Amino acid sequence: MYTFSSYRIGNRASEANNHAASSESSILRSLFELRKTNKDDDETTHLSFWNCSWSPRILQSIRKILVRDGRTFASIKFFDCSIHSDTTTNESFAEILGMILANNSTTSLVIRGGRLIGEDNGNGNGNGNSNQEQMRSGCGSFSVTFPSSCSIATIATALTEGLSNNTSLKSLHLCNSCLDDQSIAQILRSITEHPNLIALNLSRNYIGARTSNAASSSSSSSSTMALDAVAELLRSESSKLESLDLSDQYQLHPTARPPANELEHQADQQQIEQHRNAFGNALGALSANKTLRRIDLSNNHGCLSELSSVKAVASCLLTNTSLEHANVSDCGMTRESIVYMGSECLPFCGASLEALILCGNNDSGIDSLNAMEKGLMSNATIENLGDLPRNGKNDATIDRIEHTLNRNKGGRRVVAQRTNEQSDLPRAAWSQLLARAGNLDYNYGAQSASASSVVFSLLRQGTILMEH
Repeated sequence: MYTFSSYRIGNRASEANNHAASSESSILRSLFELRKTNKDDDETTHLSFWNCSWSPRILQSIRKILVRDGRTFASIKFFDCSIHSDTTTNESFAEILGMILANNSTTSLVIRGGRLIGEDNGNGNGNGNSNQEQMRSGCGSFSVTFPSSCSIATIATALTEGLSNNTSLKSLHLCNSCLDDQSIAQILRSITEHPNLIALNLSRNYIGARTSNAASSSSSSSSTMALDAVAELLRSESSKLESLDLSDQYQLHPTARPPANELEHQADQQQIEQHRNAFGNALGALSANKTLRRIDLSNNHGCLSELSSVKAVASCLLTNTSLEHANVSDCGMTRESIVYMGSECLPFCGASLEALILCGNNDSGIDSLNAMEKGLMSNATIENLGDLPRNGKNDATIDRIEHTLNRNKGGRRVVAQRTNEQSDLPRAAWSQLLARAGNLDYNYGAQSASASSVVFSLLRQGTILMEH
């Protein structure tokens, strides 16, 4: 049995240390201590860099560990480290990425947080090489400090070139790394031929935004390159990708501000239509994809606000044969759209799909809940629809939905398949099926969701115990 350990370089930024960067001396000391540790433990050691900036001496020490000694780790993670500060920092971090990827130093690479916490010091200007823009997420509008376009391109190029020669990486996590549309497209295209990468997390970046001209109000401030690259990746027959996270993208939404004139209004509408077509194209590619098991599109404000987009999602889920988990919550779906999903998608979606997260922060009405309940009656595989909103008014309907989901967890799929095939469930399988049903955990104590109720429901669907 493996026991995993974690080795940390640097320290978390906090109010206590005034969000200061980890000192060069402390980083060098930690790296020196790491060089003295046993290499035999590397495959179970997670190496994390916290709030670090880079210097020639630090790069030299990292080079000794990764290149000279050829050390490999279970994962290498960078949290709130200096990535986009200036040209020197940019090139230094790009060199570190090159070392990691070229030497196959890990199977899991995580880069979270695109700049050092202590660099901005609350003035909103960074170091003068960034542009402050007004962006929008599913949670509303906010200001963000963009690194310069050339700095983002340097990191994206380092990743792209490194991935082309890398064979060990299985998981790449680039959450909240200030990557713009062009950089994301570049990275997506680079992993198409990767022999082992199965998980990619690009959440909290800037799909659709070009940092070089994001301040512009014209349609040129937006791009569909990343969505086009998503479609190419999903259509690729060589890709091994099983998990893709595109949730929580910060976006420029033309509908969030009134146009200054008719020309700008037309440009906004053209931009919306381009994104809608690119999104539909990506979903069309997902329909035929045979490798992806999990996709997260949640909290992308407005991407499912149109019923046509919802129908495209439903069509995809009806034809895809490999997806097990799909999250489309908090994407602007109306109650009408959820009713459509409940009636036209839930009863017929792919047999592999076990989780279809429709419910999030939105308050589903009784018509939406009734549609989901009715749709689930013809579905024996879905076990999770997300957080169903309880407000006292619709709790009885939610209890019935939870009960149906729990029956699916308990093994209704097996019983339903046997019934459809007009073949009895083997007696040997009943002990496992009923034990699974009886050991389910429930969020609510309602009588309709009790374990005994689930077991009784399963017994009513099978005849084998009554016949013997």
